[in-house]
Amino acid sequence: MEFYGDNEIAAVRMIADRVRETDEYEYEGWSPEEILDPTRKSYIFDSSLSFLKPIYCRKGAIKINDLDRSLGFRKRLKNYPPFIHIEGYESDASSRAETGWIEMIENAAKSLHISAQRGFGWQNQYSNCERVLKPISLLKLQGQRSSLMAEIVDSDQVHGKFTHKIAKILFIQNEGRIAPYKTKGLVNLELDAKPLEKKMQEPLLHLIRVEAMQNFSRQSANQQ
Repeated sequence: MEFYGDNEIAAVRMIADRVRETDEYEYEGWSPEEILDPTRKSYIFDSSLSFLKPIYCRKGAIKINDLDRSLGFRKRLKNYPPFIHIEGYESDASSRAETGWIEMIENAAKSLHISAQRGFGWQNQYSNCERVLKPISLLKLQGQRSSLMAEIVDSDQVHGKFTHKIAKILFIQNEGRIAPYKTKGLVNLELDAKPLEKKMQEPLLHLIRVEAMQNFSRQSANQQ
């Protein structure tokens, strides 16, 4: 029985790798090995096994057949949250993903003494009943006069077209001295792109995730 197609192999492997890195070493009862090879999944645990229920109502592991296994596996692929896998910033993504938005940010960065480096990654998502990879372009911004660094992506690539132009910050870090105003200036970079592109409507920034850093605990509240 085939549990996932050839075009899903890479996406499934990425999910298994992420699950392998978790402390629980499983996602909704499925281990990385079972995600890669669903035939290994022989039993499921019945959540009705609860000490709040009388003995005669409790159940343990239940043996499953191929149909149950397939339905359970497809459900996990659908439920697993979409995520971005960054390949790196050594190569340009112009041949595989949209990069028009990058030019706007690059032009604005020059006047603010911020260097910009193009990168490439994948959006791992569930689309049209399949777990697939979507190529996306990335941009790394590095302050030339500070230790600030940020990695951003165009929201249109990961969430579809939106009325406003939104740059989503995937990662922002300051390895140097605490500098909340410089950090704020880096985040406000998108505002400086407005006069450089007529098609760009009111720019908005939406911070979706701030990675934990070694020196994060000693940074000010404004900087965090």
